[in-house]
Amino acid sequence: MTNHELMVRLLGDASAELISAADAPIMSDATALCEQITNATKESNSLPCDCIEEAFDVKGLHDRIHVCLVQIRANRHALDVVELSLNTALDNVRRVARMVEPDDEDDQL
Repeated sequence: MTNHELMVRLLGDASAELISAADAPIMSDATALCEQITNATKESNSLPCDCIEEAFDVKGLHDRIHVCLVQIRANRHALDVVELSLNTALDNVRRVARMVEPDDEDDQL
């Protein structure tokens, strides 16, 4: 494989990683989390504190808060996937930059 072919492949791989990162459901996951937190807040505000006599009385709030935590874990996983894709893309672009200017001492790339 020639240097040119390798550069084309690396830039193609970087592009694929960027597409993968852009397709991650980050915004929809964040929107879902916001909605779930809003629902948990509404549930909390609607609890008649004077009438709570057993654990079942707070079960709905418990479940809504638990769903929020699960959604946060899903968001964290989605962000980890995006971070991995972006790191891979950046590494590929840096390799291309070093191939073009191997003696470049610019730490910014």
